[in-house]
Amino acid sequence: MKRTTILLEEDLLLEVQQLAKEQQITTSQVIQQAVADYVEGQRRSRFYPPPTEEKFPHIEPSEPLAEPAQPVEEKSEPVPVEHQPTLGKGIVVEVKHIPWLTLIPLILGGLSALFALLEFLQAVGQLTGQAQPLEVVVNYIIPGVLLGIVAAAFLFIASQSRRSRAT
Repeated sequence: MKRTTILLEEDLLLEVQQLAKEQQITTSQVIQQAVADYVEGQRRSRFYPPPTEEKFPHIEPSEPLAEPAQPVEEKSEPVPVEHQPTLGKGIVVEVKHIPWLTLIPLILGGLSALFALLEFLQAVGQLTGQAQPLEVVVNYIIPGVLLGIVAAAFLFIASQSRRSRAT
């Protein structure tokens, strides 16, 4: 527990002290309970905003009602926060897929694979020429391998986005 200081109007403090005497608890306990109730109310208002009252123009009925109007049933209390379902407890979230968006990783994967193939072909051409093997590895083979990895990643993403769209 942490100690804090609050400022209260004198008459409010007297009422708090009177409540504490009536309930046979300390003034601190009354204040602690009041703050806890206030925080809980704020939490609930975030999860359950108060219903907005719609204002309709007043319309006079043309004929009197045959039967008296029945009172409207009161709405039940909102479910406490601890009983609310969470995303991990069976809530299904609908995700709207954009069809053309799944083409982007497919196109990028295909282009990356094409450039990787070109790098390897250039490496073969350089090895048959007078180029140094280390120079060919650094300038052509390593970039080709990296482009191949990028191509594989994009194609994997494309396949997963198509699979998730199908389900």
